[in-house]
Amino acid sequence: FDIAFSQDAFVHAFSKAKTFSEALRVTKSGGVFIFCDLMCGSGEGVSDEELATFAATNMVNDWLSPEENVKACKEAGWEDVTFVDLTSDIRISFQLMLKKVEKILDAGNPDNIDEKLLTSYKQNLSNRIVQVDRGVFKWGVVHAKKP
Repeated sequence: FDIAFSQDAFVHAFSKAKTFSEALRVTKSGGVFIFCDLMCGSGEGVSDEELATFAATNMVNDWLSPEENVKACKEAGWEDVTFVDLTSDIRISFQLMLKKVEKILDAGNPDNIDEKLLTSYKQNLSNRIVQVDRGVFKWGVVHAKKP
């Protein structure tokens, strides 16, 4: 393939090293690898315990920081690996999703979506916005080229 691409899925990969190596294997020489995803943050005051709890409750086994993802890509054989920090964009996305859920609830849930699900989703989105602000995670794009 000329390109290997993933959007918001590698966060759940059991082993980033194996995932990045497989992307390298299926990509032609000179091809590119691009993925965007949540990555482990390093906000001031965020404890290792909080990061571990986030990973455990979100089914994340191999939760790497942006720098660790770049390093893992290089170790897999990728070159010119860069990370573009778009964390502020994921905050906006969470805010827009929260507004949509609140609008559904405020309208009396006309489509009869499971109320418990909507309420839980609303709380989780609110939590995500706070977690973005605190630096619990980052979100962005990793770009690399196959030699």
